Parts: sequence; C-alpha cells; structure tokens
Amino acid sequence: MFMFYLPFVYYYKTRLRYLHKLLSWMLIYLFPLFFSCYLSSNYSISILSFCLFIILVQSLYEVGYIQNDCETIKKEDSPTLRLTSVEFQYYENNKFLIYSSRLVFSFILSVLLSYFVSSLVWAIWFILPIFYVYNNVRNRFNLILHFLLVFCRYCLPVLCLTGNYQVTLMMIFVFPLLNLIERMSEKKFKFQFISRFLASKLTLFRALYYLFFLSLFYLISINCRGDANIQNILYLICYYSVYRFSIYFFSVLFYKINR
Repeated sequence: MFMFYLPFVYYYKTRLRYLHKLLSWMLIYLFPLFFSCYLSSNYSISILSFCLFIILVQSLYEVGYIQNDCETIKKEDSPTLRLTSVEFQYYENNKFLIYSSRLVFSFILSVLLSYFVSSLVWAIWFILPIFYVYNNVRNRFNLILHFLLVFCRYCLPVLCLTGNYQVTLMMIFVFPLLNLIERMSEKKFKFQFISRFLASKLTLFRALYYLFFLSLFYLISINCRGDANIQNILYLICYYSVYRFSIYFFSVLFYKINR
C-alpha cells in the first residue's frame, strides 16, 4: 500500500489513473509552473529546488485527498468511492502511521527547503487547514475554499521559490480564476446561468478565456514596457492559449470526422 505514503502515487491512483491524464497534468500544471518560477527568479531557480518543493506540495495536498476519500465519505449519502475495500481497510488499520509519516516527511522537506531556498516555503502548509475545512463543508463556501486550495497549488510555489509577490498574484488569472468559474458551473452549486452556458461549451470557453486575458495583458504590457513580470505572465498565458485552442480545434476536427 505504498500509495498512502509516496507523493504522486496516491494522486495518480485515485485522480489521474491514465497516462493521457498524467500528460495533461504535466502540460497544464508542472511545465507552466516551472516556466513561471524560472522566469520570475531571473533564471536562477534550480531544478532540484523546484522538484523538491512540488513533492512537498503534493505530499501535503494528498493528505487532504486521503482524508476526503477515507473520512469525508463516511458522512455522505452517495459518496464517490475511489478506493477498493482492501485499500480502505488498510487505511482504517494504519491511519495514524499514514498521516504521521506524511507529516514528518513534509516537515523534514520544509526544513531543508527553508534553509537552502527560503523560509517562505512554510506558507504551503496552509493547504492542510484549508483542506480540512473543505472536507467538512458542503455548500457554496466550498467554492472559496477550493479556490484557495488551487491558489496554494498553482500560485504559492512562485512566491515560496522566488519571493515574487506580483507574479504570484497575477497567476490567479492564469488558472485559479478559470477553475473557479468551472466549479461554479457544477449543478450542486446552482448557478444555473453558468451551468447552462458551460454545459456543452467548456472547451471553447477555456480557449476564449485565455484569448481574453492574452489580449488584456498584451495591452497592459504595451503601457508597461520593460516590466519583466508582465512579460512573464504574458508568455504564460500565451502558452495556455495555444494549448487550449489546440485542444478545441482537435475536438472539433474529431467531431467532424466521426459524424
């Protein structure tokens, strides 16, 4: 049952499951985040520091996943079961070892990173209390909590590894805001207008979302010539725009071929 102890294994087993989803995760999260940290640090960030910090983020984030999959489901009428009965029983028999080993590992990693990189790395521990509340709340407040979790995962690494507050805040427009809008479209939150609009147009909406912010940040960059932070975000949004429009055009082409 190494999945309960090793970062990334639990996430892959319960959330990704397929290689194409792993590739998508790398293209949407891992590569752009490294690119952003690399540019924001004036090309000084080391690959080792970045990898260790992502392992730390994943280790803490999976604590929330494990709690959700093994504890929160006990309170739900129709829970999503991501574990087998054998895996669940293993969790019940070893939950103290699972959580303590995760926390000790994350603490040691945080100490090392705070010594060699920056004490700001401790900010990533906000994931734990936010995830705990998120797993125990089932209403629209979940949207705010989920937004904060996505912010911790996608934006805080930039702050912790580079100390660049400006890029960290602008990163909100790169992914967390889009993710919030998509979450609002879920029927359980009852934002009917958003649900109806995104029901069959999600791929197109994602492409247009990045096109809008690409245009916006391009105009801002014209008025802020020489601002490296604006340029970095512009490059990042350009990357996402190309990615999302490629997905959209391929989906349209696939639909036409299979009609």
